Amino acid sequence: MQAPRSRSPILGRARLRDATGPNTGRSAAKGSRESGSVLVEFALVAPLLFLVLFGIIEFGLVFKDSLTLTNMTRAGTRIGAEVGNASDPDADYQILSAIEAASSPLTNQIQGVIIFKASATSSALPPGCSLDSPGGVAGECNIYTPGQLQDVYPTWQQQQAQDPTSFECQPNWDSQWCPSARVVSQSGNDGSGPDYLGVYISVHETSVTGWFHAMTLDDASVMRLEPQTP
Repeated sequence: MQAPRSRSPILGRARLRDATGPNTGRSAAKGSRESGSVLVEFALVAPLLFLVLFGIIEFGLVFKDSLTLTNMTRAGTRIGAEVGNASDPDADYQILSAIEAASSPLTNQIQGVIIFKASATSSALPPGCSLDSPGGVAGECNIYTPGQLQDVYPTWQQQQAQDPTSFECQPNWDSQWCPSARVVSQSGNDGSGPDYLGVYISVHETSVTGWFHAMTLDDASVMRLEPQTP
């Protein structure tokens, strides 16, 4: 019986090189092409992906600020309706203080506040009452600028001490629709009852991500003054 022939080590190594060498090169080339195509696809999709992501972030922030703005107008009108007229000559001061207390994230973004005489059916501003014409319209509205809002002090005592010419129907403050002239009688306005008070606020909304344009948010709220006299 003949002994089995042993394979040549040299021949085995040659076959091994033949079996692994060319295939390995083709696999590496294929992997390189796939990696390149993935990068190209990502480069095409990335701008849209980031646009959607930043859009979601911006929308969330704008929605949050919109809710804060609504809370600001509601807080102002509630106080205005409660304090009424001559019994509280600092009515507009109290309204602005309530707005500032509710505006913490937006304090430096307020463009202006308008306190106006509203109708029962609409929160629209009276003719001529706009932030483009500061001061107000006689018998219709008082308009407050950002600079005036910065001069609203934490307490009424501080307000009188620091700026005695502010509020209490003073010119360039609340003299156009003086709180003492607001009707709070149930029989007032020819029997139709108390006035309706409105608060309008405008804020400047900036883009946090820088991908979108700045915008202006505004809101108005109206409430009837609480009856204080027959």
